[in-house]
Amino acid sequence: MGKEFVSPAVELKQSLHSQYHEATGPLRDDLKLQLNEQKKVVSDKVAIAKANWRRKQAEQIHKMCTHPRDAWEASKRLIAGDTSHHNKPVTMRMRMEDGSLLKNPK
Repeated sequence: MGKEFVSPAVELKQSLHSQYHEATGPLRDDLKLQLNEQKKVVSDKVAIAKANWRRKQAEQIHKMCTHPRDAWEASKRLIAGDTSHHNKPVTMRMRMEDGSLLKNPK
């Protein structure tokens, strides 16, 4: 339960969004209401998918006796959170012999 659960709702929201931008008059107001409802549906489905992912990670942690490596990886993923797959770039700062920071010549 992941992309296949969320994708249809996202596609419907995108089609409503494009129809909304092309529409005029009272049809546009009706589409706006539909679009707002669909946004709520998408956010609910995303929340459900995230909860299911966390549940699966917790189930792997409970299998510590049989699969300890998988359990430790799952616990690290849970601790890291939803954005654990993003790595922040490391900025290196070099110092001169006198202790001042180097600067880029621009």
